[in-house]
Amino acid sequence: MTKPDVVYLCKGEGMPCYLHPYCIFRGDAVAADDPVCLHTRNPECAKYGACEDPENHPERFIFQEREESCGPSYYWEVEPK
Repeated sequence: MTKPDVVYLCKGEGMPCYLHPYCIFRGDAVAADDPVCLHTRNPECAKYGACEDPENHPERFIFQEREESCGPSYYWEVEPK
């Protein structure tokens, strides 16, 4: 089994990551006039810092299980309530 990815909320400052492989944009990043990066796989860009054990933080991450043929499962960070 492949280790799940961790997808963090992006702090969106100081890192020129437009279309960087780690960036996940809101909407269509290519067509957007002013793309806003909301999520990233790069722990250096994580809004609330990196997390070594997202499985132990269900208040922060939602686990999305996928079949191996569809790519790795992942932990998706959400804004705190």
